Amino acid sequence: MTLQEPTELYESNQQAIGAWSRFARGGPRGRVQETPGVTFTFANVPLAFFNMAFLSAPVLNANELNDRITAVKDYGSKSGVPWMFCSCTEWLPESVRASEEDAFSRYGLHAAMPLIGMVADVASITAGTNAPLDYRRIENRETCFAASDINCAAYGIPPEIGRESFFEGMFGDDVFGYVGYLQGQPITAAGVWIVDGIQYVAMVATHPDHRRKGYAESVMWHSLQEARKATGITRTVLHATEAGFPIYQRMGYRSVARFTMYAEPHA
Repeated sequence: MTLQEPTELYESNQQAIGAWSRFARGGPRGRVQETPGVTFTFANVPLAFFNMAFLSAPVLNANELNDRITAVKDYGSKSGVPWMFCSCTEWLPESVRASEEDAFSRYGLHAAMPLIGMVADVASITAGTNAPLDYRRIENRETCFAASDINCAAYGIPPEIGRESFFEGMFGDDVFGYVGYLQGQPITAAGVWIVDGIQYVAMVATHPDHRRKGYAESVMWHSLQEARKATGITRTVLHATEAGFPIYQRMGYRSVARFTMYAEPHA
């Protein structure tokens, strides 16, 4: 994986913070708080994925990293909800990167999910398939719960936790989120949030019973094109899981940064 210039590295970090800030503010109990070196984007819901802390600037040395991890642990323990800490590898001191997971494990945090920051131009993205789906915009409780159920099924999360954590307020007129229906059943979903003039892609998932048929690519491509038609924005950013990375790379995205989501055990 070849990483790109520092400006894109910064962009990838800021896009993640901006998107999760939108998620947090979309819930009735959400809170976004800026502190030195860390931004907290907590929707204060049962799903840890929506209660996220981020590095908001590069870390200069190991002592500074320890201070930031301590601050995150303190904030998380007081929140009363499960949470995660998203760390960008390229923002860590070089002396720490080779043993990054050890630095976090000393504080009881384990690597829950690696992510790869990626960018593309919408005009160059290909869907790879023209799946026979009915696309419905996420704009009410029914479609919001459909997106939640699909994401929970894809990641092995109890659906009731998802329904307590996804809110219609996370979507809106400037969010191009869609659920793909096959023969009347919701099977795939994707969303595009406009963050600082960029199309940010998130919540892409397909129900396990319908994988490897191009449905996720199709609903994502549809969401990107609808956002482009409405806004004229062609720059797009996302953070890929290991499973999603080859799909996004095939669609035309390229890598710019590495991230890891850390969590406490059983979070």
